[in-house]
Amino acid sequence: MPARWLTRLEMYLFGRKARLPVHPAAAWVRDLDQPAGGPRAARQPAPRPAVALRPRRLSVTEIETWLRDPYAIYARHILDLKALKPLDEPTDAADYGTLIHTGMNYFLAAFGERWPPTLTSK
Repeated sequence: MPARWLTRLEMYLFGRKARLPVHPAAAWVRDLDQPAGGPRAARQPAPRPAVALRPRRLSVTEIETWLRDPYAIYARHILDLKALKPLDEPTDAADYGTLIHTGMNYFLAAFGERWPPTLTSK
């Protein structure tokens, strides 16, 4: 996405029947998106964890998940991945408390028990 000022400059020059010179780097950028020798098919993923790492017990719902999506079991039990919180999740009291305590920790680490001179009353 070109910058707004660049688009305006190009439109200004277009109205005057002129153009910006094309820099050689533009061709380099186009070439970065194209693999050398054309595209190649990737191998199908086939994770095979060591037997010692494989789960020994699964719940009934995990058996259903295993049959439907074996990579979900691999991610949960072998890679130990956890689901991320949604980005639009509202903050709660725990988030607020963590923010306040972290800020106080930074403040006390910087100034200790003595207040900085700019915060003392006169």
